[in-house]
Amino acid sequence: MAEAWSKMGEPEDALNKFQMICLWLAAGRSSETAWLSWDAMDFDVHYKCVIAELPQSKVSELKLVAFMAGSTADSCFFVAVGDDMVMNGGRPSALYSSSSTPWVFPELQAHNTPGTVIGKAMRALLPKERGGSAKKSAVAVASLPDNVAAAFLRPGAANFMAGAMPAEFVAAVTGHVLNNRSALYEYIDVTRALLMPGAVVLAGWQPFPWGRLGRGSVPASLRVLLTVGVTEEQLELFVDTLFTLDSASPPQLRRDCALRPVAHAAAASLVMYYEKRKEQGLMAKVQDRLLASWTAGSGSRAAAAFASRSSSSGGYSSAFASRSSSSSSSSSSSDGGGGGAYFFGVSSPHHVLCRCGSLIANKFHADNLHLTACEGHGYDSSAKVVEAVTGVSRVVTESRQATHELNTHLQLRIAALEERIVSLSLRAGPAPAAATAAAPAAAAASAAAAASAAAGPSSGAPSGHSAPSGHSGYSGAAA
Repeated sequence: MAEAWSKMGEPEDALNKFQMICLWLAAGRSSETAWLSWDAMDFDVHYKCVIAELPQSKVSELKLVAFMAGSTADSCFFVAVGDDMVMNGGRPSALYSSSSTPWVFPELQAHNTPGTVIGKAMRALLPKERGGSAKKSAVAVASLPDNVAAAFLRPGAANFMAGAMPAEFVAAVTGHVLNNRSALYEYIDVTRALLMPGAVVLAGWQPFPWGRLGRGSVPASLRVLLTVGVTEEQLELFVDTLFTLDSASPPQLRRDCALRPVAHAAAASLVMYYEKRKEQGLMAKVQDRLLASWTAGSGSRAAAAFASRSSSSGGYSSAFASRSSSSSSSSSSSDGGGGGAYFFGVSSPHHVLCRCGSLIANKFHADNLHLTACEGHGYDSSAKVVEAVTGVSRVVTESRQATHELNTHLQLRIAALEERIVSLSLRAGPAPAAATAAAPAAAAASAAAAASAAAGPSSGAPSGHSAPSGHSGYSGAAA
């Protein structure tokens, strides 16, 4: 379903995908994600995921939920939240107000049965002859049952986890109370560590060895771009521009706030999957927005170069896109032409973005070796280690290459400036010999005139000197 909505690529599709992925990762009842709010989330710096408190409607208790990076774009929380913020971040219902709760899905708050809204979106993906939407017929999911509903996600997630871990770990994610099974569970509280086995499986990764705990996935990071000269401020500007984060956005996502790492991870995930999703035609408007934000928002050193050259070459503007501007209108071209900046040895913004996405992907794979290279995970460990080491080697090589290219470029610019200076000097020519010889005499005459003026007016030369011929005094000579 996530892939189908990505192929459609409209704002409502981004929202539907985000709602469905959150409900799946929470293994929640169909209406429970309606009560998900930004101020009930935090980014856990140890487990590298979002931990949220989610009210359970049936038992009137809170439970903890872990939202983490997925093994693919379609199962990734950060890709889903990124797509939604790009496509729907400026909608009126999402604008922040200090007098109301910052709901993640304010649209669901307007319905008495929010689960029916999600279920309706899921049924629209059925083939047309089975009751699906004609508008979605091109991306219909034939494997869906005719009676598909949001309520199916909770038991589906529970059974999916149950095949990979003990029931106690499953209950930690679903929020089921096991007190009736044994008095022991009255003393065992759900901790963040207990959420990891289930969250890893629901995010598409291979499970931990049976009965064992561990760390979840590490999200994509923009910080790897610092190795090729991008600055912290440029990264912040890129994130703000991409998601149009300003005073009307939830404060938790702004700079130096609790969920700022979420905005960074979402932006990094979108850059990492940019090339692949653009080739496949997934979330096309998000890819256009990425390209425009990369150049217009000064989100990287490349963007700064694009902006600095645009004033003379007619390329991209360095001004921030306004909240009211649409993603499609802010993009200059589909292939990222224009600009002409020098970065990674290429001048196309599209190719620069692809290269940066490759750097982020290499770091992402290396950071998640603990999930992909462990024995018992169904992978060839040695092959994964080699792949990760090779990826890190590529990062180092490309960083050195970028530094060398920039140094070469600067040396060429300096040499050009030196040639220009020499050319201007030769064009001006040497100073005339007569003027050169007269310069000391003129300076001496000026000094004498100044001394004479300080001593008082005089109609002739000072004592012991005679005025030059043709002049009545030193004032004339000085003149």
